[in-house]
Amino acid sequence: MTPIIGTPVSVPAASAALPLLTATELTAMRAQAAVSMVEVVVIWTATNATDGQGGSTPTWATATTMGRLAAGGGASEQALAEALGSRTAWTVWLPYGTAVTAQNRIVIAGRTFEVLGIIAPHTYETARGAVCVELL
Repeated sequence: MTPIIGTPVSVPAASAALPLLTATELTAMRAQAAVSMVEVVVIWTATNATDGQGGSTPTWATATTMGRLAAGGGASEQALAEALGSRTAWTVWLPYGTAVTAQNRIVIAGRTFEVLGIIAPHTYETARGAVCVELL
């Protein structure tokens, strides 16, 4: 069989800069992501209250309330879920730049989730992903 030879394709040099998003495009993408976050989420932060016995007990207080979009565990979260046993990992998508850490809890429609970690933010972040497990 004879190979088919086509027209040569111009490939940019490795050092050639790829086109970047403009600030306007990124703002529009973030706004579109925010529109899809229609449910209410409450982020809780723990504070330690003395227990009168020389120790302390964490108490949870509302840090902020906002919209969100939650999704079930995907491929990268599945390995995490297996390490956690029978609990299912969830990714809760929050507006970009949301202040949330592994020390927070997230409450959605009466369900409480423990934040295990944050999907690493990056330059073109349009939403902040928090990997969580539901507290039963």
